[in-house]
Amino acid sequence: MRTILVCLSFLWLCGEFSFGQKVDREWLNEETWPAIVHNVPIEIAESDDPIQKLQKERVNACLDELRARYIYWLQGQGTLVSVCENANRLIASRVDMGLTPDEELELQKGRLAFAKRVMQQADAIRTARGTTASHIDEKYARYYRLDAELAVAQLQKNLTDQ
Repeated sequence: MRTILVCLSFLWLCGEFSFGQKVDREWLNEETWPAIVHNVPIEIAESDDPIQKLQKERVNACLDELRARYIYWLQGQGTLVSVCENANRLIASRVDMGLTPDEELELQKGRLAFAKRVMQQADAIRTARGTTASHIDEKYARYYRLDAELAVAQLQKNLTDQ
C-alpha cells in the first residue's frame, strides 16, 4: 500500500496524474502563449544611451518574470493577480519607452487578448481544481479583462477625438 501511495504521489507531482479534470497541458507550450507573454526580449544596442539601455533591460526583466509567473500559475503555484500585475508592469515599462498612441493601442490590444485567454484558463482551472484560490482567480480574470477592454476603448476614443 505504501508503494502505491509513493507512486501516485510521484505521478501527481510530475503532472501525469491528477485528481479531477486535468488542466490543458498544451498551455505550457510557448507557441500557444498569448503574444504578451511570448514576446521576444528587446535587443539592447551599443548605440543606446544609458536611459534606453535601462528601459530595455527593465522590459526584458519584466518579460522574464511574466513568463515564470505565468507558467507557475498554470501549474497551480501562484496567483493570477501576481501574473496580471506583472503584465501591467510590462505594459507600463513599454509605454515609458515612448510609444506613439497607435503603438500604445496595439500594446493594450495585446493585453486584452492576454486577459481573454487567462479568463478562459482561469475558468478551466477553477473547474479542474475547485480551490478557493482558483475561484478568486476566476473572478479577478473577469475584472482584468474588463479593465483591458476599458483601456482599449479609451485609447480608441482618444485617437478618434484627435
